[in-house]
Amino acid sequence: MEQRPAGNGYRMILRGPAETPGVVRLFTGGRTAGRITATTLDGHPLTVDAAPASDTVRLRFPNVPDGAVSKWSGVADDTVSASRPWGI
Repeated sequence: MEQRPAGNGYRMILRGPAETPGVVRLFTGGRTAGRITATTLDGHPLTVDAAPASDTVRLRFPNVPDGAVSKWSGVADDTVSASRPWGI
């Protein structure tokens, strides 16, 4: 798994066995998801199911052996400091 902040969001690349679900629980740092996407490394869209819960969101999408890219962009919440945008 590779992960990094990306602008006002987060970008992850996950690899897993084909025909199995990829599941991630992402700490949102008090932000509300504005947009969530998942694609193959070459840009083909994957179906992503997102279930927010408190300060996390659970993402589920089909695993791709070469890697699935999941992008999450957030909407700022007043409780999140600009100097610590991920609440970390």
